[in-house]
Amino acid sequence: MAAKPSCALELALVDVLSEMEEAGALKGEEKMAVLARMEKIFFRELREMGSGGDARPVRRGRAKVDDGLQVTAALDEYSSYMDTWDMKLRDVEIKVDGHLLNATCPIMHASFRRAERTTRKKMRKTKKDENDDGAPRSSLPSDG
Repeated sequence: MAAKPSCALELALVDVLSEMEEAGALKGEEKMAVLARMEKIFFRELREMGSGGDARPVRRGRAKVDDGLQVTAALDEYSSYMDTWDMKLRDVEIKVDGHLLNATCPIMHASFRRAERTTRKKMRKTKKDENDDGAPRSSLPSDG
């Protein structure tokens, strides 16, 4: 089975980065910028491959989640700091509709950050049931 472009791209970028680092061509800030860009490219390619490359309409409201995506892995290392979790995963298998996407990349690093809710719950206004005199009506029977 041929290597998928995202995995081959990732491996090529890692090789170039390590060669540049050994030659002393990269400084700390440049290395972090290259790593961040590489991660964006890799995950964008992975997302496009997972969606089949087709432009799908934007889903609104509550929609059924695709059942075709399946990710399995074994956790190798784990660290957390505040709201960020970093994991090193091995034996990673990313499948879409049964097709393995990462045949040549069984080891991955993942970072997860806690996300805040962006939607607010709507407050319901309730009308008070009032008598003629304006006092709230009691649900208990009156003694009178």
